[in-house]
Amino acid sequence: MYSHLEEVQIVVAGLKAYGIREVVMAPGGSDMPIMHSVETDPFFRCHSVVDERSLVYFAMGLAQEKGETVACVCTSGTAVANFLPGIVEAHYQDVPLVAITADKNPRYLDQLETQKIDQRNIFGDWVKCSVDMPVVQSRADHVLGMRLVKTALAEVRHHGIGPVHINVPIVGNDAVYDVRELPQCEPYIFETPQTFLEDGWVSYAKRLEGKKVLLVIGQNVSFSSEDAQAVDVFANEWDCAVAVEHLSNLKLDRSFNMYPVSEVCASVLGKEFLPDVVVSVGNNYASSAVKLFLRKNRSAIEHWAVSESGIPRDTYDALRVVFECSPSFFFAHFPRGERGSASTGYFDLWKAKRLGVSFGDIPLSGLYVGKTLAKSIPRGSILHLAVLNSIRVVQLFELDECVKTYANVGALGIDGCLSSFLGQAAASTDKLAYCLIGDLSFFYDMNAASLRDVGNNVRIIMLNNGGGSEFHYYMGERNVPTIDNYICARNGRVAKEWVESVGFSYRSARSKEEVDAGLEALSKPSEAPLFLEVFTDMRDDAEVLREAYKKASPTDLKTSVKNAAKSVLSPKQIGSIKRLLG
Repeated sequence: MYSHLEEVQIVVAGLKAYGIREVVMAPGGSDMPIMHSVETDPFFRCHSVVDERSLVYFAMGLAQEKGETVACVCTSGTAVANFLPGIVEAHYQDVPLVAITADKNPRYLDQLETQKIDQRNIFGDWVKCSVDMPVVQSRADHVLGMRLVKTALAEVRHHGIGPVHINVPIVGNDAVYDVRELPQCEPYIFETPQTFLEDGWVSYAKRLEGKKVLLVIGQNVSFSSEDAQAVDVFANEWDCAVAVEHLSNLKLDRSFNMYPVSEVCASVLGKEFLPDVVVSVGNNYASSAVKLFLRKNRSAIEHWAVSESGIPRDTYDALRVVFECSPSFFFAHFPRGERGSASTGYFDLWKAKRLGVSFGDIPLSGLYVGKTLAKSIPRGSILHLAVLNSIRVVQLFELDECVKTYANVGALGIDGCLSSFLGQAAASTDKLAYCLIGDLSFFYDMNAASLRDVGNNVRIIMLNNGGGSEFHYYMGERNVPTIDNYICARNGRVAKEWVESVGFSYRSARSKEEVDAGLEALSKPSEAPLFLEVFTDMRDDAEVLREAYKKASPTDLKTSVKNAAKSVLSPKQIGSIKRLLG
């Protein structure tokens, strides 16, 4: 029987999933739930060492002679500090050890609680990985705890061998042992080009047969034409739906712009849109509702990440495999499939949903600027979308595939958007370079406009709505009456004098006609960098966006399919969707 404390169950389940049988334990009170849960499970081979300093050295010798990973368990307080000498030695000898340290309630740190010291990352750089388990009180805590344990245990033998640390808070009644089954723990699997040479990843190909596959292409993936062709072959042979954004800088026969589907249709995405397997490539992306949709249904999906760094980024709480290779290698070498007539209709389903999202006439607003810019930006230009609303208002619309798009969505901060853009523009002087940026973001980074490297190819479009309309969209004055004071930072600043003083040619727009004329002027060669300041109001911008979403969202899937059928879907494709929906 196992402890009723879920954090203990997760640790024990992790040890079993990663095949760690040898456990060396020191007596104590805080670690009692861990020790008893282990000693009553015949899977484990237990050893007792009273002195914690000796315990780690004993475990090290055990691991070296048996060639296995060994777990070390101790109670809280200075017992943990006594692990350090052995951990240091294990670090320098590359010995696979797992230091499992029991801890007291985190809320009592530095509150004169008995045996409560700061055990977080106590071993510093002497361990390959150190994680601090949450007190598990919810499903979200459980998911986090499982990810932390799997990450730590995987790191023992990932890119070299060495010790790791798992700190486990023991909170509540620690004397209850009434759990018969441990939670399911699927260890992370790491596949490399070397493992491909050994077995060709054939087993993974078999797991895709007849499955609904969602291929998600994130930011900063630079595909050559050969790479893009390999992705296209993979998508066709495995019947994938390829979810891209403008930030993916990739368009294929089987790709769809996930941003409008995700953000506009989030509330009407049913289980039929769930994939069996998600294959992710690249870095972050802005379609947050896709992440939420997949996380909510984590138990129904399996996630494969293609990541040259090998870092297990469990974006959807369903990570199973990390392919430690470049996207080029993965798509060029993954075993071929045969789509034939056995289409799942999965791509057609997403395509129909995308085609069902349409925006009608839009009044003057940031959304109107985004729509007009997406339609009018010259082919071959580069485009930087600053943050939040600037990203949204362009990604809701289709963009020419020859426009290269950037945004700082890695951390999604207000700082540095203009500076990043100007670096990109300086590296692309033979192309027109556009930046769409809000007033708060611009004034935050305005000094960058005076840099020496600002060339005549630079085009800055500033959406000046007097503050942070993003917060009006999500909250509004009805919920937060004082929202303009600090949350939105309402202001009346104008960029004209500053940008003219540093050499920009300036123009403004306060109507749709002036926006159209301004964007037309920006598309032509010039003798100076150009700046277009569009004046709107953040309350109006938020309301326009809300209304546009209401009008753009298809009422149900049948409407979406019907609209799509009138445009590009064939009767066979519509039939495959109907079969998928049952």
